[in-house]
Amino acid sequence: MVLSGPFAAELMNRFGVRQVIAGSLLLVSSAVALVAACVVVGSSGGLRHRDDRAGLGCHGVNRWFAAQRGVVMDVLTASIATGQLIFLPILAALVERHGWRSAAVMIAGSAAAIVSFTLFIRERPGDIGLAPYGAQTG
Repeated sequence: MVLSGPFAAELMNRFGVRQVIAGSLLLVSSAVALVAACVVVGSSGGLRHRDDRAGLGCHGVNRWFAAQRGVVMDVLTASIATGQLIFLPILAALVERHGWRSAAVMIAGSAAAIVSFTLFIRERPGDIGLAPYGAQTG
């Protein structure tokens, strides 16, 4: 993540958020699927978010919100913790019952399945005929 994270914003500017997220998820999925072969997973994580508060979140929040950016960033940060609260116990139970490889397969499959949702990501509110939330119109 240290090596790839600093380049995430530039990649998003050059290729688009949708493409970087999809590529990152595919890289995560592939790397986690190959974790038994000691493949390094961190580089793909850095493309998704350099830092929970300053990576992908800021990139999208600055484009979509002119007001209430702090609240939106807090909600995004809270969603990361909430996801861990929900999924880590499930993964722990899976590891306990079926071994760590089953959890790796579940993570890889989930990341690969989420790629289809990137089709719905829009780069800017103008792509769907909207102005950023709280922007002065007129």
